[in-house]
Amino acid sequence: MSYLTYNGKMIRADNKYVTKFETPGQIYMTDINDQIVFSSVPNITGSKTISADFYLDSSMSGFSWFWYPESGDDFFQAILNELPSFEQTQLGIYDYVLRVQVKNSPVYARVYSLQPYVGQILHLEIIKGTGSIVSVKANGDTLSSLGNGVYTTGGVGSKTFYGGVLSVWNMEVAGEHKWIGYPFGNTDAAWVDTIGSNDVSILGSPGTRNLL
Repeated sequence: MSYLTYNGKMIRADNKYVTKFETPGQIYMTDINDQIVFSSVPNITGSKTISADFYLDSSMSGFSWFWYPESGDDFFQAILNELPSFEQTQLGIYDYVLRVQVKNSPVYARVYSLQPYVGQILHLEIIKGTGSIVSVKANGDTLSSLGNGVYTTGGVGSKTFYGGVLSVWNMEVAGEHKWIGYPFGNTDAAWVDTIGSNDVSILGSPGTRNLL
C-alpha cells in the first residue's frame, strides 16, 4: 500500500496514515449509513443563522439534518427529498424538496425547491427565530416557500446529519460552531469545531472528492 506524502513525510489523519487512494477534498456520502455525528446538540435555540455548502448530484441526493435538544419546542430540522407521500400529494412536488422545521406545537415547517441548484456548489443559509423561519437562501437568493409542512417530528436529543449522493462542508452556526469539513472530509479530523468544542465522528464508509 502506498501513502500520501508532503515534504517527504507521510500525512496523518485521525492518527492514521492517509493512502494515495483518498482524495484530499470534501466528504462524499453515498447512502443513509454515512453519517456526521456531533458530540452534542449544537446551540440552535432562539435566533440563529445556520449554513453549509453542498454539492447535490441529482434527484437521488438526500439528507436528514437533525439538531434537536433534549427539551423544549425550538429546534432545527432540515430534510431533503424525504417528504412523506401525503405531503408530496398535498403540495404536488416530489423531487429536490427541502423541508425545514423548527417547531412542533403548533407545527412550523416550510417547504422549498432546490432543483435549480443541483449539479453545482450550493451555499445554503437558513435563518431561524424562536420557533420560526426568517429566511432560507440558496447562493444568496431568498427562496419562496412552496407550502407548509403538516406533520409533527420527533427526535429529542438528535445530533446527526445523514446524507446520500452528495457532499457537504463549511457547516456553521454563526458565532457558535463551525466545521470546515476538508481536506480528507471523511475523517473526524476534518470536522473539528473551530469556534466551539462540539467535534464530530464520521460513521459509515463515505469517500471524498475535491470540489474546490
